[in-house]
Amino acid sequence: MKNALLAFAWAVAAHQSVAQDSTKTHKTFVGKSLHAIVHVFDKEEYGKNIIRYNPIPTVLFSEARNFALGYERVLGKNQSISINLGQFYIPQLLGDKPGFLDVEKKNETGLIASLDYRFYIKKLNTRSAPNGVYIGPYYSLQYHKGTSTFSYVGNSGGTSTVNYDASLSHEFMFNNVGFEIGYQFIFFKRISLDLVFMGPSVSFYNIELGLNSNLSSDQAKELYEKYYDSFFSKYPIIEEVYKSGTFEKKGSTSGIMPNFRYLVQVGYHF
Repeated sequence: MKNALLAFAWAVAAHQSVAQDSTKTHKTFVGKSLHAIVHVFDKEEYGKNIIRYNPIPTVLFSEARNFALGYERVLGKNQSISINLGQFYIPQLLGDKPGFLDVEKKNETGLIASLDYRFYIKKLNTRSAPNGVYIGPYYSLQYHKGTSTFSYVGNSGGTSTVNYDASLSHEFMFNNVGFEIGYQFIFFKRISLDLVFMGPSVSFYNIELGLNSNLSSDQAKELYEKYYDSFFSKYPIIEEVYKSGTFEKKGSTSGIMPNFRYLVQVGYHF
């Protein structure tokens, strides 16, 4: 009888011990989970590298071939350098306009690039770079060159129409130097979201435009207006340059103008 009571007491004690261990394990799991949720942005030591993708060129110009990839490297605790490089194409401009036939794009090339030096503001950030508010200078480049060949149906001056074979070429380059303010989030210690929400700059531009055809000046003006409506009017910086332009056999213009930069980039932090 005594042995039975001892065995029963041992079994009860063992059960209570297992229950306590189970409760302790459960509390530990819940506690760690809550800590992870509350401190999802925290990281004792951040990595020094971010690789990322900028979707703005694709979305802004509705061109799937556009892309920009970037790399950021932390230098010390509160500074970093960032480089972006990608392709830059523009959509077909004339194919959906009345009067243009057999439009074909040829010899198209495009490039976008940028270089940033960032200072993460220690007084405003509770965590080290590359997380938090940053400021710094930047340089960016947009370059595009291309030719469109087409047949143009224009009025010959009477009631009849005449087809003109023509080609329109353009080449433009914008070199931008400016100063930016942004914020970079690090989620789950690995995912980065980089936002540049203020980036005024000075833009040094050079644009060449050429029309090879036997169009009259009135027909060339009509062509220009359609081309303008298709492209230039959609992008303010280019509109500023072209709004008073006219087509000649060959024309170029260069100058300086204010510009502005904004970015949304997603990346992988390590």
